[in-house]
Amino acid sequence: MNKKLIIGVGIAGLIVAGVFYSQSNTKILVESYKIEELKPLAKYVEETATIKAREQQEIYTSNPGEIKEILVKEGQTVRVDELLGMLNEENVKLQLEQLEANEKELNALYDETLKPADWQTIQKARSNLEIANTNFIKAETDYINAQKLYTSGAMNQNTFDQQKTNFEIQQNNLNIAKSQLSLVQKKVSANVEMQIKSQIEALGKNILIAHNNLDKYSFKSKINGIVTEIPFKEGRYLQPGMKIFEVTDLTSMYLETEVLASDVKDLEIGDKVIIEEEDLGVKTTGEITFISPKAYSKISDLGIEQKRIKVEIEPNKIDKNMRLNYEVTVKLVIEEKSETLTIPNSAIFEIEGEDYVFVIRNSIANLTKIEKGLEGDEETEILKGINKGDEIVDSPSDELENKVKIQITE
Repeated sequence: MNKKLIIGVGIAGLIVAGVFYSQSNTKILVESYKIEELKPLAKYVEETATIKAREQQEIYTSNPGEIKEILVKEGQTVRVDELLGMLNEENVKLQLEQLEANEKELNALYDETLKPADWQTIQKARSNLEIANTNFIKAETDYINAQKLYTSGAMNQNTFDQQKTNFEIQQNNLNIAKSQLSLVQKKVSANVEMQIKSQIEALGKNILIAHNNLDKYSFKSKINGIVTEIPFKEGRYLQPGMKIFEVTDLTSMYLETEVLASDVKDLEIGDKVIIEEEDLGVKTTGEITFISPKAYSKISDLGIEQKRIKVEIEPNKIDKNMRLNYEVTVKLVIEEKSETLTIPNSAIFEIEGEDYVFVIRNSIANLTKIEKGLEGDEETEILKGINKGDEIVDSPSDELENKVKIQITE
């Protein structure tokens, strides 16, 4: 909004009073502004924007575990599929080895299904079944207790998962032992053969799941970029859902700001944006690439509820001083002119709805009506009333009248 000085007197009164002053030796001290050149002028909406990135990978843990090794450091350039680090996966490897051993044993059992068995083989199978049953009962009891402790918060996720996996392994072992005894006691039936095949197939799926689970203990980059965050050090125990790495493609940086709903009506996609922040040394331009179709309420710093709309800006060039999460000043240009006659807003005042300035001629302040054009935050375009080369009073005081003698301050 332009700052306007409202002078509550009529023009006729100004002229009469001016005659009196012009005939006296009194001179009023004023500041002046000389219109020496045509200048660019822009009308814009000024806001604060945050620097973000479109291509950013935040990597979270899906399994609990201790950070075994971190292979990169913050600021390091990484490529797609490059290994960043890993959790301790020893327990998962042991479980996988057990499943693979069970699969091998079942395959051997299947190969022997049609062979007759002697008394010693039957006795051994019975002994194996007893051992397997004992181990299963203990694992089942431990698993039931673990469920209660985990639900109450007295057991962590990793220990609970180990108890669950051990229960499933012992259950598998028991089923295998039962099948072995059944096969050695009598000739295998088509039904038993099908059961063994099903167990082999189920074990294969569990092995595949274990392999996939093992992959979740190592972390790779999915994009080319820079490591921008490593929040933890080696040896830290992490729970599922905790961020362990962040990789960002810094060439995909953009700016996000929030514009008052009342200002958005003057903006369009493709409009020019001036991006600058003196303290950071940032100075570049860009354009609006997205205007949200939805407004939301936000409380301002003064405690006033405002309707704001998200706007995204693509810089034409990534300034070397731009960094993620920095805040910069953005001027979303509504209209601009490359060369035009402008004067400071502080020189303009209003009388009965019309705009005026004081033009200085021969040390006399001459009240002059003007016609404004494009209005900027600090200067305004003048279409009629004054010309290049004119000198005007800047920030006129209330005591200044038409035809009054003046003295320009140094």
